[in-house]
Amino acid sequence: MLRRARTKGIEGFVELAFSLDRQGHVVDIEVVDSLPEGIFDQAATRALQKWKFAESGGSGKPQRLLQKFDFTLE
Repeated sequence: MLRRARTKGIEGFVELAFSLDRQGHVVDIEVVDSLPEGIFDQAATRALQKWKFAESGGSGKPQRLLQKFDFTLE
């Protein structure tokens, strides 16, 4: 899908909501918004699944965080 978008000159974004577990792993990923819809969702989700945040120890209450991925051509 990404290759086709590139050859057609399509740019866009995906905004994802997610939570972190106690070890800093990304869990419960949800697409909040994307444009064009459905084109870059899978690529953004796969990228975010690889991220790991520093352990916070925190209160144990899950927080919802947002991350926006921009897909632009140079």
